[in-house]
Amino acid sequence: MSVEPLAVRARLALVPNPARYLVVGALSFAVDYETLVLVRHVFEAPLWLATTSGFWVSFLLNFALSRLWTFQDSNGHPAGQLVRYAALVAVNFTVTLVAVSVLHGLGLSLLLAKAATVGTLTVTTFLAYKHWVFRD
Repeated sequence: MSVEPLAVRARLALVPNPARYLVVGALSFAVDYETLVLVRHVFEAPLWLATTSGFWVSFLLNFALSRLWTFQDSNGHPAGQLVRYAALVAVNFTVTLVAVSVLHGLGLSLLLAKAATVGTLTVTTFLAYKHWVFRD
């Protein structure tokens, strides 16, 4: 076996995997929702606390899995990555508020406005993770 195919395979193994990104996103959503339900119904906490708990648990899970599995960047400085990750979350939140409002105002249903926004942010966030948050 030549060295070149091994080097190519090693480089391909380090390429961020969009499928992993989608799996992490789906898992984060599930953990967010299950935490919300657990805190709300088992611990009988107010809805705002249950929602907040789910958000922050999934925030940390998504960051950790994105860093260590999707983008395989355990060598980067985690504090800097976390700051960039949090900044991106804030930008995505703002874009979501504006885009859903504008698209719905233009006549799209809430479902289509939200779906268009999430679909766009899914692609742009993957690229931002790859080139900014978890950059080499």
